[in-house]
Parts: sequence; C-alpha cells; structure tokens
Amino acid sequence: MAVAMWPILMATTGWTECLNRVDLQSYSFCAPMGWRENHTQPDIAVVCDSKTACATYFGAAPKGLAFLFIQPVKNEPGRGLIQGPRDVVSAAPHAAQPVPTISEVQLTRAEFAKDRKCFMSRRRLKWAGAWDEVYGLEVNGRLFSIWTRYEDNRHIQRYRDGILQIVSSIKPN
Repeated sequence: MAVAMWPILMATTGWTECLNRVDLQSYSFCAPMGWRENHTQPDIAVVCDSKTACATYFGAAPKGLAFLFIQPVKNEPGRGLIQGPRDVVSAAPHAAQPVPTISEVQLTRAEFAKDRKCFMSRRRLKWAGAWDEVYGLEVNGRLFSIWTRYEDNRHIQRYRDGILQIVSSIKPN
C-alpha cells in the first residue's frame, strides 16, 4: 500500500472560538454551525449537516448531506494490535474491496498541530453517488477512528471543510 502526502489543510476556527462544541465521555470536538450531533453510546458521536436528527446507518447512500462517526480506538483481543493512526485506516472495513491508498493528512491548528497525526483513505462509491472516507487520528497518544460519507454534489468542498474542522478539533478530555 502506498503512502501519499496529503496537502496541508488549514482549519480557520480556533478551539476557543468554537460555537458548536460537543462533549462526550472521553473527548470533545467542534462541529460546524448547523451540523447536528447525536449518540447512543457515551463515546461514539454521529454528526451530520442536517437540521433534523442524523438518520444514518452503515451502507446508507447519503442524500443531500454528509455524516460521520467518531469513536476512540480500543485494541481488542483477536483483532490485531493497532499501534497508530495508519493502522486504524488499514484495519477499517472496506466492504470486501482492497484498502484504498492511505494518505497522511497534515491538520494544522495552532493549538494542536504538534500533538496529532492523521491518515486517511478515500473512495468514490458510484452506486451511492458519494465519497467514503476513513480517518485514523492520533492526539496525544490517543487513537480515534472516523468514518464519513458525503454526497458527491456541488457542496463537496463544504462537506470536506466541515469534516476537516471536526477531525482537526478532536481533543481527548
């Protein structure tokens, strides 16, 4: 599997300026204004760019929205040892397809840049008219898995900007 360098991506909102902070049991993050968060477990967030509840599920084809799932990574017996953020992406389910190219993402935020490392894979799902991405994030030695899917439409840059805002703002408690 090749490792490509992803371009440096800038998030413009600092943590102190976050107007839509989401606090979970072991981490927090800043969601873009207008995006909703809900969760059924203390440490798994589901976020979408919808004014109504996030009606998402694995295998869903998004219609006019983006959604993502965030959860801390725990090494479980029998699943192989996940040692870093690249391993998170490699170990994610890829629907019986080969793992797409894994790229390093430079998330530059003045407050957190030195304490984080991020990798991702991206695949276009023709059947869904959507993009499917998996991020592996390490912040201060803590690992997170982020899975996102968003519609391939005229709002694609807004979706990607919102997703990067969330990923770059995840902060362990």
